[in-house]
Amino acid sequence: MSLRITIRCPHCEARAVARSSQKMSDTMREITYVCTNPLCGHTYVAGLEVLRTLSPSAMPRRGINIPFSPHVARELLMEQLQLI
Repeated sequence: MSLRITIRCPHCEARAVARSSQKMSDTMREITYVCTNPLCGHTYVAGLEVLRTLSPSAMPRRGINIPFSPHVARELLMEQLQLI
């Protein structure tokens, strides 16, 4: 099973297809989409970005700093306080 991440055309709301992507950073990609509606033909760039951490990596990489989601940060703090 494969999951396709897409965004509908902002003009005609038809399905759009990703044609290419470019790495901007370790946490950001720009994706070029083409509208499938031949009467519209809109081509546009959307961003895909890692925003926050829900579960920390077991293999963190130096230099990659992704903030914790507020609820995760609260839970981690509560766990740490219980260890004291």
